[in-house]
Amino acid sequence: MKSSCEMKTLNSMGALIGNVIRKIALTQLDSWRPVAFSIGTNSNVISAGSNVYEDTVEFSSSLTSIHFTVNEDSTAKVITLNTSCLQVSDLETANVKVFTRDEKDLSKEILHTINGNISLTIFLRNGKGSYTAKENEKFLRESPETSAQITNAVVYLNSRHCDILDPGFDVSKLEDEEIIKFNIESLIDKTADSIVSECCGILYDSFASNYN
Repeated sequence: MKSSCEMKTLNSMGALIGNVIRKIALTQLDSWRPVAFSIGTNSNVISAGSNVYEDTVEFSSSLTSIHFTVNEDSTAKVITLNTSCLQVSDLETANVKVFTRDEKDLSKEILHTINGNISLTIFLRNGKGSYTAKENEKFLRESPETSAQITNAVVYLNSRHCDILDPGFDVSKLEDEEIIKFNIESLIDKTADSIVSECCGILYDSFASNYN
């Protein structure tokens, strides 16, 4: 979703505020990302098992290209499926929505079995910034939403939690103020206006906590 919005600021402050909002948008907004998965009972970092056409590296690449929103007040979510052919859209549930760069990719098939169905478990984490595979493993093992579903077949992923492509902005100078126009492409259903508003809220909270 590409969208734009504008905000006013004092003269000579446009570039500074624009860069701060841009950095917050890329590093401080919560984002749901896939952080681990298991395919059947014997998947590992290289192989998804002899009953699956794709290897683990190929499936990992397909999975991490998908973005998610989860309509739940939690920090972790587990999606479980039993399938012989997985399309990206199959990962949607009543509370989970999936997004891709191209809507046509929602029908893309990313896992195929040779014979019969196979169990698939995908672990999502709500966070900000980046996490290593080890950090995601520790989080999932300690999280009450996921700890009971951890097995030896779980493959853990590095994750970068950001749903926004490189946001840009332009500054227009008026007589006694400046106008910042933000142009943002979001990989989920979030408008530039809501993104900038959320960033401003984070900036305000940061100042309030330091100067209260």
